[in-house]
Formats: sequence, structure tokens, C-alpha cells
Amino acid sequence: MAAGLGCSRLVGRPGWAELGHELVEWLDADDERERVRALLAAGRIAAAITFLRSRLSEDVVVEVLKDAYSSSAPAAGAIVQTAVAGCRNPAIRQGRISFQ
Repeated sequence: MAAGLGCSRLVGRPGWAELGHELVEWLDADDERERVRALLAAGRIAAAITFLRSRLSEDVVVEVLKDAYSSSAPAAGAIVQTAVAGCRNPAIRQGRISFQ
């Protein structure tokens, strides 16, 4: 999901920081929510988004992205497809990357 960080703003859509605040609500553990909020507050958006993706299912991520990027935006579909494709990094999915 970190690929294309900032590109959504070019088409007037929410950036990754805003999406991070939406996605953090889907985490089950309070300590993980606080960790991600701290990363976002510190401007470590890529780390926060990557951590979120390692903890959330693809279905959750796609649903949040679809809500944020309605089909009325000309590049919305491409942004969602790019984000989902970037989420498939095995090292991230398997938890081999640490964000502490």
C-alpha cells in the first residue's frame, strides 16, 4: 500500500494519512491502534500504512479504499488496483518486516 504515497492527492482524494486514520479503526488490539496513531502523528505514514496492511485482511483494505475512492474519480480504479497489488509483498504479509 505504500507504493504511490501521495498520488491520490493529485485527483483530489484522501491521502494515506487520512486512510490510515480510517484503517486503524479496523485493528482489534488497542495497543496496535495506539502504535499506528503514534506513527501517523510522527509523520511516519509509510510505516503506519505498511503495519496496517500486515494486520488487516485484503477485504478490509479494499473496502476502505473503495469507500475513499468512489468511481466518480477518473483515477480511482487505478489507485485501488495499485494499492492492492503493492500489498502482496510476502515479507510484509508474513510479518518479517518490523515497524517498532
